[in-house]
Amino acid sequence: MRVKKVMALMLSSVMIFSTVPGEVLAAEEVPTEFTDGVEDLEEKFSAEPSKDGEDLSDKNSEDLATKTEIKDELNSVNANDNVVESGICGDDVRYTVTKNDDSCGYTLTIDGNGAMYKYNTPHQWVPWTYSPYKSQITCVIIQNNVTTIARSAFFEFSNLTDITIPGSVTDIGQGAFGSCSSLINIVIPDGITSIEAATFYGCNSLTNIVIPQSVDEIGTAAFYGCSSLKNIVIPPNVTSIKDSVFYGCSNLTSITIPKNVTSIWPAAFSGCSNLSNITIPKSVMSIGNDAFYGSGLRNIKYIGSKEQWDKLDVSLQDINYATVSFHEHSYESYIIRNATCTETGSKKWICNLCGDFYIEEIKTIDHKEAKDDAVRATCTRTGKTEGSHCSVCGKVLTIQKTIAAKGHLWSEWRVVSEPMGALDGLEQRTCMRCGKSESRNISPTIIPVPTMPEPTATPKPELAEKEFKITENSYEGIYDGKNHAEGLISLEEKPETDYKIYYSIDKELNEKNYSILGSQSLPNCKNVNDYTLYYYIVAFGYKSKAGSVSVQIEPRNIEEKTVKLPYESTEYTGKYITPYTMIDGLTWNVDYSLEYVDNKQPGIAKIIITGMGNYKGTLEKTFEITKMKQNIKADKIPVYYEKGKTFNLNAASDGPGLLSYTSSDENVVKVDE
Repeated sequence: MRVKKVMALMLSSVMIFSTVPGEVLAAEEVPTEFTDGVEDLEEKFSAEPSKDGEDLSDKNSEDLATKTEIKDELNSVNANDNVVESGICGDDVRYTVTKNDDSCGYTLTIDGNGAMYKYNTPHQWVPWTYSPYKSQITCVIIQNNVTTIARSAFFEFSNLTDITIPGSVTDIGQGAFGSCSSLINIVIPDGITSIEAATFYGCNSLTNIVIPQSVDEIGTAAFYGCSSLKNIVIPPNVTSIKDSVFYGCSNLTSITIPKNVTSIWPAAFSGCSNLSNITIPKSVMSIGNDAFYGSGLRNIKYIGSKEQWDKLDVSLQDINYATVSFHEHSYESYIIRNATCTETGSKKWICNLCGDFYIEEIKTIDHKEAKDDAVRATCTRTGKTEGSHCSVCGKVLTIQKTIAAKGHLWSEWRVVSEPMGALDGLEQRTCMRCGKSESRNISPTIIPVPTMPEPTATPKPELAEKEFKITENSYEGIYDGKNHAEGLISLEEKPETDYKIYYSIDKELNEKNYSILGSQSLPNCKNVNDYTLYYYIVAFGYKSKAGSVSVQIEPRNIEEKTVKLPYESTEYTGKYITPYTMIDGLTWNVDYSLEYVDNKQPGIAKIIITGMGNYKGTLEKTFEITKMKQNIKADKIPVYYEKGKTFNLNAASDGPGLLSYTSSDENVVKVDE
């Protein structure tokens, strides 16, 4: 009976090609003893409606033939010397067969717009079916804008080695590449959602195929007899492995069944003689008869419990008498990388039963806020509102808004000296906010004397501005936690009037921007970096001075630091052991990171400490994981011996949970074996 079932499944695949000319067994020719279940499968693969949902009648066939003859005549007029055959295969789709330039074989080109005819009725097939060049076609080119490939379109193209399928194709008919025995590689374009029944039936040279993620169904016998296929990736949205889909794929060594698959149909992997191991997800609710019969299957890893497997009611013959192992994952986690305010962290979950693992992302932590002091606006300089930034990554959290300069609030002009003769007088006014004063001359009143020339005003000497005398120093050294911006800029002589120094990191200051970009607070240059410290000095009566100094701070070697472990040895627990590791003055995940090696099983575990930020280099520390101690409790046993004689009864462990007893004097007491 089992032979009948397998033959019926094979027959269901063959019947797909019964509408195509060639030496294929028709359903009525099958011996009666092998016809179990064939009727249902034959009905399943009956012809689909033709284009626009209507079957092509004999009349339509005649119309199609007439249309083909007309277009053949038109094509023959315009064809070049290499075209040996042409015609139509869709409302706006045509084909040409051309002789290759190397005189080796022919190329079939399909171009136009839209779908090919479906050729679904028993006596209709693609126009090149009886072409004398069919067996010599080595290349098929489908131009962009063609949207479908007809059923059995390239059936028995025995010398086809190269095919181009554009992204415009969204449907490939049943048996499209059946018995293309020379086809080795093929790429299915994105957008295809189904690989129909027997699409690659009998492609015994096919070694590689790329199936897009968009495919959610693979039909019966789709890869039947693909004996050269070594591995294949089933897209994640496929929910069932259909009848005989990989039947006879004798070189198939690995395949992954997606987590969404709920059923494996009869004979799905029959004859896969090199397939020895397979993992079946617990989503599978049924496994059909002979699913793995005649394969090389030896081990099945079932991702579920034994109770769940037993409910599948699978016979040993259906799974080729393979050994089944099953469990539910028991995960434990440990931190790979802690999250910061700018980068996510990661946590690794490992099943302590089978080693399966997955990585979980740890969300970023909140920023550590540091305040930016407000800057008071003056008469001439803009101010800033209070803001804030992250002290770890430097990101601005609250933007400081600019406050416009207030402008001077002048008093009335006050006469300091009256004009005398031809000499100007002087008057002043003072800003009532900042105290700044400004002066202007009072011109004398000149009484003209007719007989004397008008006196010429004596030129006034211009006030020369003084220059700052500044000493600039740069710094280059190793990180020590100090602010090395201090003391780099010093005045050799302090101005006689008030002066102000503005600073900026990496932003050059000048007379136009110093009050906006600069700050009177000395910047912090203590962390590892190459800084350029710009400055701008202003004072009344002095010529403003701009300049810069450099601060270069290199990371300190972490090997200089002392590492403290809470213990040098600890007892085995069955879990990963991660002792808290301290380094004086340093912060974990800011100044250094930790990596643990061999930290679960008894033996010597290693901690790798890697410097980061202001530190460089690595340190290694070790600790011992000792075996767990076991306490053995021995039951009391009665002993009978002759009065007046002495002996010792010794107990020793022969293994986990076992004790054996010996007597110190077997002449007094002997312990039975």
